[in-house]
Amino acid sequence: MSLRVAVHPGAATTRVAVADPQPRLVAELPGHVGPDAAVALLFGRPVTPTVVGQGGVPAAVAVEGATRRVVVDVERLEVSLVDGDRVVATHVAAQVVDAVVALAREQSVTEVVLVGRDPELATLLDAARVGPVRVAGAPAVVGAVAAAGPPPPESVVDDIPPLLPVPRRRLVPVVVAGALLAVLGVVGALLVPTAAPRTGSPGQLVQYGYRFALPDGWAHTGALPERRRTVVTPVAAPDGIELIAVERTDLGYDTALEPARATADLRTVYDDALAAGERLDGFAPRRAAGRDVHTYRQSLTGGGGVVDWTVVLDGTAQLSVGCRHGPVASPALTAACEHVVSSVGRA
Repeated sequence: MSLRVAVHPGAATTRVAVADPQPRLVAELPGHVGPDAAVALLFGRPVTPTVVGQGGVPAAVAVEGATRRVVVDVERLEVSLVDGDRVVATHVAAQVVDAVVALAREQSVTEVVLVGRDPELATLLDAARVGPVRVAGAPAVVGAVAAAGPPPPESVVDDIPPLLPVPRRRLVPVVVAGALLAVLGVVGALLVPTAAPRTGSPGQLVQYGYRFALPDGWAHTGALPERRRTVVTPVAAPDGIELIAVERTDLGYDTALEPARATADLRTVYDDALAAGERLDGFAPRRAAGRDVHTYRQSLTGGGGVVDWTVVLDGTAQLSVGCRHGPVASPALTAACEHVVSSVGRA
């Protein structure tokens, strides 16, 4: 059985995915590495890859999404209108937000999907009210290898190299936690560059369509745009176990009008995560920091500590605040978490 590979060349990054048997990203190489060179480097055998872009599978089609959607390739500044598996129109836009707004208003678009990281773009599109805005959970190359045919019943390679990172600027280790589903606020093992949020009133961070008050003695130290995540840590111990992560998830309905639905949706995802092996407990609606919230606890493997999650529902947004600590949370962390929970809200 032949190996299925997809390659997505880019100006800065060339990504490679493989079905083994399920589609997954296996490498990120410098952009100057072409498809044939990438395959030769990684697999050392003749393989004809599916190429994304460059006359192959359009990246906008390879990204999973609603039937009729606008797809923004952040790296190339390409804005595409996609209907099913067909690109209706695409162009390079100097003003991405203007182009997306124009398409969303002129066409019947179900959602806007961003491919790639941009700390500000999702926030700007949210502010423009173009409809649901989502960052693609997997690179287009993964979608391309998935669409190439049914997955093989078992692995067809003896050894696929581990994910190879693209050389970047100085990176800041942020947080290690479990693989919980996005609707409950995922915190995964990360190495991300720090991102500069906008400033609101004194002492506030504004980023990814939400804001919160920064606790005294804490500083912004990292972000993950595709999760709309902001991470803050104590100034005195930025590399310690204690930290606070805030994420935004758009739900597509107003939780103030449908509170029972919101609680039921959260409980369903929590139960699914438990069934999948996540170490969770204590899910319950309650009062915290003067507001109605949902809370639960996540125990991390490998000595990673514990994350106390507080989910705040604000209109159409779910704001998840995760506070990581050791066996016992310090009084300083407890106070800082209450400060963030009480102040977090849509920007």
